[in-house]
Amino acid sequence: MVEDLAATCNQLAIMHKGSFLYAGSMKNLAEEAQGKIWVCKVPDEEKAREVERKYRITSKQYVAGGLQLRVISEIQPELECMSVSATLEDAYIYFTNRYNK
Repeated sequence: MVEDLAATCNQLAIMHKGSFLYAGSMKNLAEEAQGKIWVCKVPDEEKAREVERKYRITSKQYVAGGLQLRVISEIQPELECMSVSATLEDAYIYFTNRYNK
């Protein structure tokens, strides 16, 4: 749903409990999450659950040899990971997660 906004809007606001958390461009929102999105490969569901206990996971995909997790973290997780560009959905989850701790 968040990606649908990109096709129709260039500005957005995020609210939490009646207060604005963010108001501005989608580009600036995505920039907030740059360098904090990682794609990590794990061998099995057990390791995936372990990662989910430590990090915010935005997606999980089965691939040859295990699972690929999209992870939000300020620093590189201690896994086989590579930094990737943030999607609008990643940025939204990253931003709102900062206020839900």
